[in-house]
Amino acid sequence: MAVSVFSKHKEIAIDLTKWIVSGEVQRTLYVQHGGQPGHRSAWTDHEANLLTHDFFKNILPVMDNGYVRPRYNGYLHFQDHAGTPLQKCLMENGDPAKALNEMNKIYRQSITHKNLNPA
Repeated sequence: MAVSVFSKHKEIAIDLTKWIVSGEVQRTLYVQHGGQPGHRSAWTDHEANLLTHDFFKNILPVMDNGYVRPRYNGYLHFQDHAGTPLQKCLMENGDPAKALNEMNKIYRQSITHKNLNPA
């Protein structure tokens, strides 16, 4: 949710946003109308889980132990290019060490911003 800086009704939009993302709305109206809530209280709410056949309760351990991709300038370069040597290795029964070395090279480029292709 976001409120545009150009909004003619910023305060109303901010109030609506606060209401929508509140725990109470996320675990009630939001879930009741098919939304996938972001507020943790909805994921642990008994009624929300009854409505979803324990979907939130069953998925919560995965969410708690999930991995968030790195957030640094250059990471998208790594993400966009590092799969190529891996795929080539797998498809051509290649040398895993060679593929890993190439992926490490791409990673080093991504963290130093050297030789990055413009998007």
